[in-house]
Amino acid sequence: MPQAPLIVFVGHDAGRTGAPLSLLRIVEWFANSTAHPRAVILRSGGPLEAEYAKYAAVHVWDQPYPAPLDPRRLFNKALRRLGLVDMALLSRHQASIVRGLLARNVGAIFNN
Repeated sequence: MPQAPLIVFVGHDAGRTGAPLSLLRIVEWFANSTAHPRAVILRSGGPLEAEYAKYAAVHVWDQPYPAPLDPRRLFNKALRRLGLVDMALLSRHQASIVRGLLARNVGAIFNN
């Protein structure tokens, strides 16, 4: 029997505020009520990361760069704001998240 499609949940962070808590409850419901595998992509981390990890694979998109004024970071940030980012400009970490998801049978993306 084929595995159920992956559901990807996208949120802005894992803070203890309304939207992250709501997303956590939705992910929890899917974990307890369906056979779908789950992944969560968060722009940044926070105190709820461990809670998310109970119900899904968690990926934090923005990992800190080694130096805050790294020219690559500033260049990539400017391109992102202009909407001109493609896979070649993603960090290795971000590209590995994208490649990992592309290799799976993604059935739905829930953007919070």
